[in-house]
Amino acid sequence: QVKASLKHLKSGEKLLSLIVYPYAQFIEKAKAKKNVEVIRVNVRYPEENYFEDMQAIAKLLGSGAVKTHISQIFPLEDMDKAHAAIQSKNTVGKIIVKP
Repeated sequence: QVKASLKHLKSGEKLLSLIVYPYAQFIEKAKAKKNVEVIRVNVRYPEENYFEDMQAIAKLLGSGAVKTHISQIFPLEDMDKAHAAIQSKNTVGKIIVKP
């Protein structure tokens, strides 16, 4: 997923990864090949600043400073369909499941 995101970035842009923790070699290659900065963030519970970190991320998303693409939104009762969409590897963006 991180590699797929990289090919959509322009020179000088940033790739922020919250879940996947890219290897140092990947980061170096991205910088050399595309002049892209890769930022690794590891947000885990119950780290001391977990809630503050999540609020900071929410603020960045809310202000538009960080953007994400939502591919599809599923109700919780359609979890099987959400899982199938992820497994298909044909989605672009995030799959959201709502209660």
